[in-house]
Amino acid sequence: MRIAVLSILFLLLLTNCSKQDVELKHNFKNNTWAMDKVQLEYNNLDNENAYKLILEVSLLDKYNSDDFSIALTQQNDDGETRFSSYSVEVKDKMGDFINDKNATGQYKYKIMLNPKAVFYSKGRYEFNFEHRMSTAFVKGIESINLKIIQL
Repeated sequence: MRIAVLSILFLLLLTNCSKQDVELKHNFKNNTWAMDKVQLEYNNLDNENAYKLILEVSLLDKYNSDDFSIALTQQNDDGETRFSSYSVEVKDKMGDFINDKNATGQYKYKIMLNPKAVFYSKGRYEFNFEHRMSTAFVKGIESINLKIIQL
């Protein structure tokens, strides 16, 4: 009897401690980001946990800027809105990519959007991204990937 109770408690503990890490990815048609917004949404964020938010950007050889700048507008069903801007250097002064090319021909860069995000209400959240580059069409960008990691 005691073993059965301990087993049930252990299973409950495992269930409650399971993390819900999520990746939301957008691939760009023709490896070009026009002036349109990229909207990624997730319907299962809760207000009981903190999350690390990381944006991974995949660039290709034809990317022609020294940095990558982006704006994020985050909204939930309750009308709460947050706005942030980010920039990361991707090339050195010589015009060479800072990170090495991976086996599939991409240069990956990570932008820490929030190391400990807390969501004040449970439910659906929208993450709207806009590039803040000097040209209307950003060429050489393959994808952006939002990683939501439960802490």
